[in-house]
Amino acid sequence: MIKRTSLKAKIILYFIIFATIPLLLASSWILFEMYKAKEDSVYNKHLHLVKIVEEASNNIISNIEYVARFIKDSYPSKKHNLIENILNVQKDISTILILDKKGILVDFSSKTLENKVFKGFDYSNSKSFLNIKNSDKEYWSDVYLSNISLKPEISYSLKINENFFAVLIINLSTLNDFASKFKSEDGTSMVRILDQKGIFLANPEKPELISQRITIKNTQLYKEFILKKQEYQQIHFDSINKDDNIGIYGISQKLDWYIIVRESYDSLFKSFNQLLFLISCFILLLIFLSIYFSIRLFKSIWKPLDTVITNMNNMAHDKYHGKTEKTEYIELDNLLKSFIFMQDKIINREKKIFIEIEKNRKKDIQLFEQTKMASMGEMIGNIAHQWRQPLSVISTSATGMKMQKEYNILTDESLNDACETINTQTQYLSKTIEDFKNFIKGERILETYDLKECMESFIELVNPSAKTNNINLILDFQDDIKIDGYPNELKQCLINIFNNAKDALISLNDEDKLIFINTYYEDKQTHIQIKDSAGGIPENILMKIFDPYYTTKHKSKGTGLGLHIAYNMIVNGMKGKVSATNVTYMYNNKKYKGASFDITLNNHLPKNL
Repeated sequence: MIKRTSLKAKIILYFIIFATIPLLLASSWILFEMYKAKEDSVYNKHLHLVKIVEEASNNIISNIEYVARFIKDSYPSKKHNLIENILNVQKDISTILILDKKGILVDFSSKTLENKVFKGFDYSNSKSFLNIKNSDKEYWSDVYLSNISLKPEISYSLKINENFFAVLIINLSTLNDFASKFKSEDGTSMVRILDQKGIFLANPEKPELISQRITIKNTQLYKEFILKKQEYQQIHFDSINKDDNIGIYGISQKLDWYIIVRESYDSLFKSFNQLLFLISCFILLLIFLSIYFSIRLFKSIWKPLDTVITNMNNMAHDKYHGKTEKTEYIELDNLLKSFIFMQDKIINREKKIFIEIEKNRKKDIQLFEQTKMASMGEMIGNIAHQWRQPLSVISTSATGMKMQKEYNILTDESLNDACETINTQTQYLSKTIEDFKNFIKGERILETYDLKECMESFIELVNPSAKTNNINLILDFQDDIKIDGYPNELKQCLINIFNNAKDALISLNDEDKLIFINTYYEDKQTHIQIKDSAGGIPENILMKIFDPYYTTKHKSKGTGLGLHIAYNMIVNGMKGKVSATNVTYMYNNKKYKGASFDITLNNHLPKNL
């Protein structure tokens, strides 16, 4: 059923949609691009800052390594004065230790006011000594709490010669002071520096995290970004305090330190989000105004249309008296005039139609009488169609007996077979008349029968004709299928389908003549399939083969009623289904093409069918 709706409402709705959707899409795209531009601006600022801090940290490390090499070259000759002078000019280094080959402190200099060390102090078990004792490589330590300054520090160690080792201790406050120079918009420090283990080297906001050697390995930042190698990409992450941050991180070339630049997302985008909110409100206002003026526009259009509709309704209900209400639009008035002209034409044609109806009524009476005669003719045609094959078999059997008698080769067995065949076909002819009469009168008796027995009985009727025409029947009947219906009518339908397949196969020359007939039960329904190897039915007539009087044969061979009768018996008489398709299949490793007729029957039918 068609769902009725208002044309006015639909047009207004579509107009509003087409007016507002482009505006929404355009505004959404603008807002998105503004937000993206803001993010890109923040990203470029952070990336630039990461590069600055990386360069500065690399410079600090390079400077310390340079000083260490200078000590390696000059200490054997200049001794204590050298390390004293270096401390005076190097702000990054807080203490320089000189150890002998056993790890005993033999010389040192420190900026710490209260020295906690003394010559002879044993550093033999320290990582700074053990990692360079038997190696020519330098060693950078992790963050540790210095026993000299009692502050978190890192150290750089190297071998001077076979007798002496130098340990340069770097006060992390230098890195912290450097990182504190870079402030975000909310006044907090933007830079964090961590070593390879994720331990803070610089955190101006919380320097106590350096002393406590806090690691970020359990944080979202480390797990979701650093472990996944997303350096130099813009990231959103929560800080240790669960604040929402936006930033970027890089890795210094010298010691693989993590340089993190971050800012609070809320403070960074607060004013920008407010701007976006105002723009969104303005866009919503534009959409509201667009909807408002759209409704006003259509009201001004629909008002004269309503006037035209009222005038037309008056005409349609005979309330028109020669006057119509005018509108302000010339086009609508012309439309109304055309409608009045059309109405006058209709009235004149109605008078002519009434005259033609009376003539047609008389013709219908004549057609009714002709239809009754046609029905009787169709009945006779149906019987004649069904009798043609049995009469041919009887004639063939009788002629065969006569010829055998003339040549004196008629045996008792041949006589009995011929008589049996004639009797079977005669019974079938008699049964055909009775079945047709019952089918037309509606006095058929519904019975439950075994489908396999019915199919075998059908095969007995058609097998002589199949053998005569060298047709090979391939049968596959499923056992124990009980079905409610009319077995004789089903046989008639199958014979009609078989005859069409046989006629098609007879036209073949030396090709294999095959007819496959099988039955099976599936999905609570019984299926009968008849398939041949005659090449199939032309596609342009496939949909017409069940039409009455449609045939491609000569009139002497067919009337076009066989498949039509079968279709009516199965669909109307048995409440089943029948269809025809062209199929391609393999049999004995050879490919065949033919027509397939598929019959579907319900196993149980109501008694009053």
